[in-house]
Amino acid sequence: MQCLQCQTEAEMAPSQLYARCPACKSLFMNVAGNWQLYPVEDSQRNMIEHSLGFSNPAEADTHAA
Repeated sequence: MQCLQCQTEAEMAPSQLYARCPACKSLFMNVAGNWQLYPVEDSQRNMIEHSLGFSNPAEADTHAA
């Protein structure tokens, strides 16, 4: 799916019910076949992304070093 905000190709969560834009950091959820913006406060973003099944970019960087 493409981000509804900036048209960048979004990363899908393992469940395929959530998507995350790598460019603008927007989150989306699939509701009855329609993608909708999933509003998230910045202070809660890492926790919510992790609970949705996304890997944490910060954790991936530490393992790469």
